[in-house]
Amino acid sequence: MAWNTTSSASAAAGSLLVAFGWNVAATWPGMRGLRRAVGAHWSEQARVVFPHLGTASIVAIYAPVTLGLAAHALDAGTFGVVSVILMASAGAILGSFPISRAIDPASSWSRWPVAFQFWRHQVVVLWALGMAMPSELNVVGCGMALLWLAWVAATNLAPLRMGFGRSNILPAPPGLVARARRIAEESNAPFRGIHLSRTAGHNALALPVSSEVVVAESLVRELDEAELDAILRHEMDHLREPTWMTLGRVVSANAHGVLLLAKPVMGTFGHAGIGALMLAWLLPSMGLGRLARKFESKADAHGAGADPMAFASALLKMHRKALVPAVLERPGTHPHLYDRLIACGFTPDFPRPKPANVMSLPGALTAAAGGLMVAVSLGRWFGVGGL
Repeated sequence: MAWNTTSSASAAAGSLLVAFGWNVAATWPGMRGLRRAVGAHWSEQARVVFPHLGTASIVAIYAPVTLGLAAHALDAGTFGVVSVILMASAGAILGSFPISRAIDPASSWSRWPVAFQFWRHQVVVLWALGMAMPSELNVVGCGMALLWLAWVAATNLAPLRMGFGRSNILPAPPGLVARARRIAEESNAPFRGIHLSRTAGHNALALPVSSEVVVAESLVRELDEAELDAILRHEMDHLREPTWMTLGRVVSANAHGVLLLAKPVMGTFGHAGIGALMLAWLLPSMGLGRLARKFESKADAHGAGADPMAFASALLKMHRKALVPAVLERPGTHPHLYDRLIACGFTPDFPRPKPANVMSLPGALTAAAGGLMVAVSLGRWFGVGGL
């Protein structure tokens, strides 16, 4: 097939529609299950729908690379492949909106432009750069690797602009700013500012590199003063974490960046080099998990220090509103909510739920398809060179 600008544009438009339908179809069982669970306790509703939220994220990550590699196999050229990746990413993100609205009817389709703000999606930038990488580590390859490192630095040094987008950040009310500064001083935490976010779900985030705190706009409305103060104390404890822990979080969050070197490493060192890259990708996350949970427990203790019941009540409201399960199949960076509540001396009014899976079958199949396409394409790249 002879690819030109028209065929590349058609493939890109088609990939947007395919990825959109892919994510809607993959998460449809979760939306149906949630409707059937109406009237059940929120913890059961969360257990039913949570695996499908994980699947929505998996599709958003792997659908673009799978379709991009398919375009590469059809000799689409660099422009065609990269355009397919970008449009497939936008389609997959748009396809995650229906399940988000099923969980929170306040979620609006008016947020559709976020799907096309590719600079906010690090994995998409990684896939696009990786596809355009040469098959040997030359000056061009080194330049692209440096571009990726510059992008990582920008997202960590200016997270509000690069990670959230200025249009999604609101100024915090003066009263909230004053309370946050008081709590920061009491906690002896470095603190540069607090901001509200339209896109942070029902959550609060500490940004240790920039010494800032981001709070979901909904939390300010739904938590009382004692509860919000307890959450702020928790986040302030993260701001005062040692530098080595902050660096570890940054490295772990961006460890997938080593996959950018897959083509040149495969071309230079063969499969042994790919094995080393996979270890460099997986080991930081595996090593950080238990340590991160230790620091979360420490932050919980600080958040609950002044008013344990207020902190427990805030955690419960946040999980219930976002339908985040009280117990997961395996803990991530945070301990199970049920255990966090018990640690505060708070006895939940519901029995310990069955653990929720982190991904549904469609998500596992999507990840497997993406991994298979990567493996096949690496062999092809090794045999025929770069794009």
